[in-house]
Amino acid sequence: MSHISECGVNNFKLENNAMITLVPPSAEQRYHEKNIICVYYVTGSNDLDRIWLRINHFDLELDYDFLIIGYGDDPSNKSTELVMLTGQPKLRTIVSPGNVWLTLITDSSSFATGYNIDFRIIDEESLEGKSDTYS
Repeated sequence: MSHISECGVNNFKLENNAMITLVPPSAEQRYHEKNIICVYYVTGSNDLDRIWLRINHFDLELDYDFLIIGYGDDPSNKSTELVMLTGQPKLRTIVSPGNVWLTLITDSSSFATGYNIDFRIIDEESLEGKSDTYS
């Protein structure tokens, strides 16, 4: 398992049975740079792979810091947005219909405790009975 924490534009490819974890940019980067925008692209081993996200922890400054999660390869396309998270949402599982993008947008004030999100490729059989699932 690898951890993603760099800011900027980042591309990560999931292989079968692999998991990656997204954590916030370092405290040093968050507190020395104001109004951060980070973009992460997570792709499967092929375009048909569905990607499962498990939110282990999520706490951003309510209504000021956001993590937007969508699918495809164009975060500017609002029609591909699955969810916008801020504060401490109850949502714990998201399944994307394909490749995933995430955009972190922060303001210049506090950041709260951040987030910890796992990603892996999932098959259709594994989706049965999952709650809180977007697709």
